[in-house]
Amino acid sequence: MDESEARRIYKGCTRFLSGHYRQTPQQVLSELAATTDADIPGDRYGEGEIINRFETEVATLLGKEVAVFMPSGTMCQQIALRIWTDRRKIPQVAFHPTCHLEIHEQRGYQYLHRLHGVVVGSPYRLLTLEDLKNVKQPLGALLIELPQREIGGQLPSWEALTEIIAWAREQLRMARSIVDNPGGGLLSATQAIGQVRAGLEERDAARWGPVIQSLARGEDAAIRREFPKARKLIDEALAGLT
Repeated sequence: MDESEARRIYKGCTRFLSGHYRQTPQQVLSELAATTDADIPGDRYGEGEIINRFETEVATLLGKEVAVFMPSGTMCQQIALRIWTDRRKIPQVAFHPTCHLEIHEQRGYQYLHRLHGVVVGSPYRLLTLEDLKNVKQPLGALLIELPQREIGGQLPSWEALTEIIAWAREQLRMARSIVDNPGGGLLSATQAIGQVRAGLEERDAARWGPVIQSLARGEDAAIRREFPKARKLIDEALAGLT
């Protein structure tokens, strides 16, 4: 099959495993233009009705004081890691061997921010508390990606995750370490909790009442976990971009 034939077949498809078909720039821009009020002026240097309204909506959704829009999750993650490691004055960041920053971003954290990655655990399974306890060097940040998509989108149990977080917070107190949970993964993890809760409610809400309540509390706690002093973090991030 030649390339032109493959393109013809692709254009005739109506279902895509990736969730949506590959759009051309013209299609994307046309759809964006159709959803935008013609009378709203454009944003300028991060200020404007469209972007400010969007940031307010996201902050409200996640129970945050403020939010800031950035062009990519890559930029957001690296800025957050840079701020936390600068505060701790420890440039080491621990993460799973299949971390997106390590295998898909050509170690941009190293070249842009002079951070040093500390790979923890096996690339074929979830990160565990025992893996972290075996780390010898001091850590300025711990990056946990949820779900870990390179190994099939696996998620740790809620109990295992809370144990890791408790350990990381203790290390923060003792060795000036910090724990970070990126926003995209946060939504994926809480979505999994929400799906389980919704399934139990649909199946037999009366029988599973205590479990449903527990899951609802866990879902809410996961949504509301945030960096301490979110406004200060965002102010530092924006200051670094100007």
